Amino acid sequence: DVSILKLRACFQQDHRNGSVEKVYHILKGYKKEGKLRGSVHGPLAAELTCSSRQDIVENCIGGRYLLAFVFTDKQDLDLLYRDHRQHARKIAYLLNETIHIPPRTFNPNVNGIDLKFADQLLVEPKREVLSALCSSTGISNTLVGDRNAQREIDNHNNPLLKTLCPRITDDS
Repeated sequence: DVSILKLRACFQQDHRNGSVEKVYHILKGYKKEGKLRGSVHGPLAAELTCSSRQDIVENCIGGRYLLAFVFTDKQDLDLLYRDHRQHARKIAYLLNETIHIPPRTFNPNVNGIDLKFADQLLVEPKREVLSALCSSTGISNTLVGDRNAQREIDNHNNPLLKTLCPRITDDS
């Protein structure tokens, strides 16, 4: 599933004595042997593709989780710690046993200005990965505007500002 080029880039970014690569291969072996009870995804930077503004997505996820793994069953994480504690304790992980995708009640278009939540910039992420990111990072709460958005905010566009910050009044 994961691109070889993205994996290589992740492994090169790993400053944990190669633990991310070692854990990746250990988990791949567990999967091949049928030892995993749930699904495991990662490293996240290799799993994710952005439609635009990759810098914002990276900032929302944060450096801690870019090389993290997502586990959907705690017993799989326990297995990794039991068999390979020296590597397991050096990686970041997200445990996501319950899928939660935030409901969208916000209209992302205000007077012709497109706004999206940062998680909407991800191209077809796996449900488990998206759920883990939404539960553990600010990715589902961070609004990202199109090219016109910053100009409108700088020009004090009241309809846009009132939508983003309901406490703003006409007197401001």
